[in-house]
Amino acid sequence: MEEKSESLEKKKLLKRLLNKKALCLVLLALVILIGAFIRIQNLPLLQDKYTIELDTDYFLRMTETINEKGYLPQNDTLRYAPIGFDSRDENNFLSFTMVYTYKTLHFFNKSITLEKAVILHPVIFFILGMIAFYFLIKEIFDEYTALIASLLLVIIPAYLQRTMAGFSDKESIGMFLMFLALLFIIKSEKEKRPTISGIYALLSGIITGLMGLAWGGFKFSIIIIAAYYLMLFLLGKITLRSVTNYTLWMIPFTILTATFIGKYGGLKGLVSSSTSGFVYLVFGILIIGFFVNRAKRFDKILTKIPLPRETTILLALIVIGSLASYLILGQTAITNLITDAQGMLLRGITNSRLGLTVAESKQPYFYDWYQSFGFTIVLFFIGISLVFSKALNELQYKKTLIVLFTLFLVGIIISRSSENTLLNGETMISDALFFATFALLLIYGAYTYLKSYNKDKELFGKIQNPNIYLAFFVIWLVVVMLAARGGIRLFMIFAPVLCTVIAFLAISLSKYVFGLTDKFYKTIGIITILLVIVPIIYANTSTSYYSAKYTGPGFDNQWQNAMTWVKENTQKDAVFAHWWDYGYWIQTRGERATITDGGNFIPYWNHLMGRHVLSAKNETEALEFLNAHGATHLLIISDEIGKYTAYSSIGSDENFDIFSWISTFVMNAESTIQEGDTYTYFFSGATALDENFVYQDKVFPQNEAYIAGFIIPVKEIDDTYEIKQPKAVLFYRNERTDVPVECVYDEKKIIYNETGLKGCLRIFPRYLNNKYQQENGALLYVSRKGIDALWTKLFLFDEKSKYFEIGYDDSSLNQLAYYNGRILGPIKIWKINYPKNFTISNELKQEYLAKTTPEWMKLDGITI
Repeated sequence: MEEKSESLEKKKLLKRLLNKKALCLVLLALVILIGAFIRIQNLPLLQDKYTIELDTDYFLRMTETINEKGYLPQNDTLRYAPIGFDSRDENNFLSFTMVYTYKTLHFFNKSITLEKAVILHPVIFFILGMIAFYFLIKEIFDEYTALIASLLLVIIPAYLQRTMAGFSDKESIGMFLMFLALLFIIKSEKEKRPTISGIYALLSGIITGLMGLAWGGFKFSIIIIAAYYLMLFLLGKITLRSVTNYTLWMIPFTILTATFIGKYGGLKGLVSSSTSGFVYLVFGILIIGFFVNRAKRFDKILTKIPLPRETTILLALIVIGSLASYLILGQTAITNLITDAQGMLLRGITNSRLGLTVAESKQPYFYDWYQSFGFTIVLFFIGISLVFSKALNELQYKKTLIVLFTLFLVGIIISRSSENTLLNGETMISDALFFATFALLLIYGAYTYLKSYNKDKELFGKIQNPNIYLAFFVIWLVVVMLAARGGIRLFMIFAPVLCTVIAFLAISLSKYVFGLTDKFYKTIGIITILLVIVPIIYANTSTSYYSAKYTGPGFDNQWQNAMTWVKENTQKDAVFAHWWDYGYWIQTRGERATITDGGNFIPYWNHLMGRHVLSAKNETEALEFLNAHGATHLLIISDEIGKYTAYSSIGSDENFDIFSWISTFVMNAESTIQEGDTYTYFFSGATALDENFVYQDKVFPQNEAYIAGFIIPVKEIDDTYEIKQPKAVLFYRNERTDVPVECVYDEKKIIYNETGLKGCLRIFPRYLNNKYQQENGALLYVSRKGIDALWTKLFLFDEKSKYFEIGYDDSSLNQLAYYNGRILGPIKIWKINYPKNFTISNELKQEYLAKTTPEWMKLDGITI
């Protein structure tokens, strides 16, 4: 009877567990459906054929090629004319998955086109990624934490853009593979059966390799896994099975990324990299450490040293490895490796001129963190203290460690508080704060570790037995948080851990509140939790929904018309020159070759394009570069006005000789003064001087003196008007000086006699709320540095050239004008007419076709 009762209780318990799992899975399905619903809100805007952003069009073109030919030609002749591009150097595994996504969807629904399958691809992999994410968090925490974390992740705006319909880039599939790779590593550690454990590790390695073929962000995953095994080694938990599993994980991803893609430089590139090289360093530590630990001959030496065995082995290997590296690679290589790693840690994805001009690659300030995550960033810091506490179990001194760990995470963000403070991420104080918070944690942790080893074996035993799965999560969190500090675009990989921490906090508080016996305090606790979590869920859901709903294609009607003209009016072997941003659209939608594109695989050419074409001081200089690349057409769009800062920076020499910018000033109608038939208009704005300026023996230093506005007298007689010489309102040290401006453009350039600023004012219309406001309501100030640049002559000042013949100009539909704080305007395309018998020297041609960057112009960064 007793046995039957016990059996019945077990069945009831099993039923409750099954119901719990089933309920969570049903709710997970609902959560994922909500996320997918949000992400397809923009489908009507995409019209089943347009994607959201530029890079996606490259993968669309590769997908079309694979679907048509069954393979990718090794040399992509539409990129980097005239030499082409080795397609093995790009993450084209993504395009292969898009082809099979199309074939699968088309099998079930014949109306699905290739373009629509590509548009839906990120949503499909978002769904798969959320399933993998749920089971990963469930393995580390529990079902409820995994469910709440999944809910938060599907609605948080930081995870939205790159997983919505039409954003068919690398991140959606990359995150799916990342979650899956981490999941199988955790399962390999939890699995008791050695064979199954090894299979999990092998699967993780294969998936990691596929992630490397699809997304450069795979390096974050391998750092997390390698750091986890290094932690296990230091805790004395490395066994033969651990070493075997690490090897089974490492080999397949190494083979895949070294063999099937050239992006990472093969095996040599992987081993020598400051990121992936860490994996092989840890492998060496595990192998050597394991056998040294097993060899009795080292026992006498190791027991005499007042350090844990693993710490002694690690320090010895570091010393020996450093000496060996010095002898084999030399001091310069070692120094460069350390500098590279330190630079990425402090300055992010890239601190090159190229990287700093790409908005999504810029390092975030505290404001950017708060803008992206809002109040949840506060809850994150509260929650991470709780996670870290649970990871440490019942460890003595853990309160101090928790405080120092939280301080370290706060330091990651606060060391880049804002651009105009000492903590701007560039000063020594910022760097010192960043490293000081880490140093405090490291020193105190090491002190506790060594003190307990020598004086308190019971405490040392507790240190060696943390919750290793929560410790794994902490490592994951630190890696992605450091990565996110390096670039705004990487907020996406930080979002999953943030959501998990908040979910863990919510579940932990709920358990505490529901455990209260006092009904009053229990009620207050429940209300408090709801008052915090419900507004967060509502606000994030609402923001993501409307953001998705109104996110249309970047390839708008203006570009569609322009590329239709290109296909119909240019020869098929035409080569387009332009600033790099638009390359993928011209290649995919216009079906023409370009010199540069968004891949930026030859950053030196961006420098040459910015310097010798767009900012060229004469036509011959531009024609030489264009001829070297076989260019037939030059394209410029009004976006160049805002991007001039970027390409004048990238195009400058080491002294930033051509670096400049163009600023907008708006007419202040209330300040207009009429004296007889003369109206004096005031245009307000602000711009710093881009070079030192001397007027009436007074020096106005660059970046310190600034222009606060322009005064333009206009004499009106009947139906005609005459623009008198304008003056700039120049300020330096709170002292005002009105300085003449020597040039104004109003349908043509007007040059004045009185000496002053040698820049030029480009007057143009201003519109407000899509209604006509002022014919001459705004102006652009082009400084002396920019007034002679080729692009300003051709585009802003409409100068005619026998070598650049205008072929396409949509100014009649897209007039250059100031719209509600934005400058919009035409796309113009010129046909290049080279002079008869025009040639350049072989030396100059070789320079213009060189892939390498001069030593002073270090533009190479990380492309993800």
